[in-house]
Amino acid sequence: NYDSGATNETCFTALPGGLRGSVFGANFGLMGEYGYWWTSTENVGGISANGISLRDTQSYFSMTNFLKNHGQSVRLIKD
Repeated sequence: NYDSGATNETCFTALPGGLRGSVFGANFGLMGEYGYWWTSTENVGGISANGISLRDTQSYFSMTNFLKNHGQSVRLIKD
């Protein structure tokens, strides 16, 4: 059930690739439901960084602090 209000006006097709973390072991979980992407913002001490998460049924994102040993997607932007 993808959000019917989504417009993709930024041309960023955010497919929900899930997250790899301690709860899922070496596997990715929440695939097809949530998408997680790293940002370039590290937090104090360097063991965590900000990430953006999207859910397939919502038209907004949230910013969350994740430990760096979690696996998340990255988006490369060409200058």
